[in-house]
Amino acid sequence: MKLTNLTITPKLGILVGVTLFGLCIAGALAGYLMQREMLNARIDQVRSIVDMARNMAAGLQKQVDAGELTKEAALAELGRRANSMTYDKGAGYLFGTTFDGITVMSPDPKQIGTNRMDVVTNGRMLSRELRDGVKANGENPADVRIHETRRAKADP
Repeated sequence: MKLTNLTITPKLGILVGVTLFGLCIAGALAGYLMQREMLNARIDQVRSIVDMARNMAAGLQKQVDAGELTKEAALAELGRRANSMTYDKGAGYLFGTTFDGITVMSPDPKQIGTNRMDVVTNGRMLSRELRDGVKANGENPADVRIHETRRAKADP
């Protein structure tokens, strides 16, 4: 079938159909790229927050090395300062443990000082995963998204 043998109505129908298909593909691609850009912006935001906490910890480590603070006092001060650092109107927060699994930073004050190394959250031992990644690579940019509906069931 040749297009020259068709009347104007089918030709316009084909043209409109191809145009709509192209617009759908362009819209889907734009949505994908927008989602990706939003995720990258969020990752950059979290990296900045983690860098601030890391620099704060490095400053406390310098005080420990200079003999101005004990290690225990520095960990307590890190926890006190970091627990006040929230973002997204308090929905985002820092959390952290020592290499032994003792919680230093947590939004729940009852968890501070407890060993949460073997706690399973959403089917993962996050503290263990993060510790092992840091020991192996010096840092661990792991995806630790926890959905609020699951957190109430998963975290003791």
